[in-house]
Amino acid sequence: MVSPDKKTPDADAPDETQRSNWEGVPRPPEVEFRNVSFAYDERRILDEVNFAVRRGEILIILSTSGGGKSTILKLILGLLKPDAGQILIEGEDVTDFDENRMQPIRDRIGMVFQDNALFDSLSVYDNVAFRPHELAVPEEAVASEVRQLLQFVDLEDDSDTLPEKLSGGMRKRVALARALIGDPKLILFDEPTVGLDPPTSATICELMIKLRDLEQVASIVVTHEMDIVKYLSTAYLTLTERGEIDIHDTEAGHALGNTRIMMVRNGREIFCGTEDELIAFDDPHVHEFIAGTELLPDPKIQSG
Repeated sequence: MVSPDKKTPDADAPDETQRSNWEGVPRPPEVEFRNVSFAYDERRILDEVNFAVRRGEILIILSTSGGGKSTILKLILGLLKPDAGQILIEGEDVTDFDENRMQPIRDRIGMVFQDNALFDSLSVYDNVAFRPHELAVPEEAVASEVRQLLQFVDLEDDSDTLPEKLSGGMRKRVALARALIGDPKLILFDEPTVGLDPPTSATICELMIKLRDLEQVASIVVTHEMDIVKYLSTAYLTLTERGEIDIHDTEAGHALGNTRIMMVRNGREIFCGTEDELIAFDDPHVHEFIAGTELLPDPKIQSG
């Protein structure tokens, strides 16, 4: 996770290339769709969809219910196969991988489910440690990583608690910690703020920003809620010389280049760009999403 000597670039709008190539070495995107199409029976869900997400970037996918958001996540995980097009993970074409070849790919991807998918009978610690316990990883190594992850999501004092004793926001943070086990560089978020109150939604957004800016994780956030877009698009983090977190807002609230929004309608991409470009985009469907949006509170990440 975050080391004290790691710092993000000092800029109100960090350069996308600089962020995605942290060590100055070009990398392929963590995930890329090339003309991907998919249909259920006769109903076309996705129609020649294209996008790429690199390390240190967030892609927010917007659509109405049934618009193909969750289908995109299932295609990335290999739970569904496209009818046409290619899906690449870290530059590797996984489109036709069978289950045996796909499982190691899935193991490198973190997934935060809409309903959290926690085990009610297991403690917070054992939920986060579930996968390495399955793989018989030595407990000393498991304990060290789980403690670090619970500290990252501010739940280190709740490791022995059962999920039923936690609030909705705390359960979501447990789900995020579990998704981060094994240090994946691609995290998928399925409706991460649905059903949460605005302050709790803001906390989840802050964690996503920390992953983007301090861990150089690539994230895909599928949602039908516009209220997280502004938050993710204008707030960014740096570390001080003492290893403390500072949060900044971009100058005049302009959108960051490392957080993009893709809007899908009737299976086709109708927009992909920054939040500034989304607001200026002349399309009545886009305006329906923007109109009446209640934005989340200002970021409140504490230093340290």
